Amino acid sequence: MKPIMLIDGYVDHDETMILPFEILNPYVIEVFLDDLEQTPVENVYVQGNRLYFRKFYEIYKYPTKVWIRYITKDF
Repeated sequence: MKPIMLIDGYVDHDETMILPFEILNPYVIEVFLDDLEQTPVENVYVQGNRLYFRKFYEIYKYPTKVWIRYITKDF
């Protein structure tokens, strides 16, 4: 497996996103918008394979695409 994986997807209307695997350590992911500046997304919480975006659609319009950078092993 590569040391860094990039995953893209849309945040659901209930401000969640389901990943195809569980994340055991929430400090190994970075979430950012699919824009030219790669704007970081704040207030993202991890529980298993689900990401929760707190008050995401109060700031952004539905649907919004995000990228997740996932570090799969220590460097």
